[in-house]
Amino acid sequence: MEFVKGHSGDKYNERVDLIATNYSKGINKVEKKQQENIDQLDIAAPQEIINLYSRIELVSKFAQKGFLLTTSELCNLLSIEENNYIREMKQFNWRNWIIKPTSKKLWIIQNNNQNPQ
Repeated sequence: MEFVKGHSGDKYNERVDLIATNYSKGINKVEKKQQENIDQLDIAAPQEIINLYSRIELVSKFAQKGFLLTTSELCNLLSIEENNYIREMKQFNWRNWIIKPTSKKLWIIQNNNQNPQ
């Protein structure tokens, strides 16, 4: 048995995640097309791009669900170092999202509705 960090781009880990997600939604089988997409991504892209894709997927899920994050969780999720925005609890943008502090010293991720043209 070998530890694999979740959502790290490992194709077997991604398959297990897909199975668990589908099970939680009451879907009894993994769609072959979804698994083929994961396998093709694994073949077509370097590992760091696969990791970035996984990170972006996670950030999108956090934004959709409205989960609150601690500062250390936020830095870990975004793979960033603590900076002045974070130390001073100020809103900032990260890729397609707005990262906002809450009154409880936690962070929330929101979609940035401005579409670049």
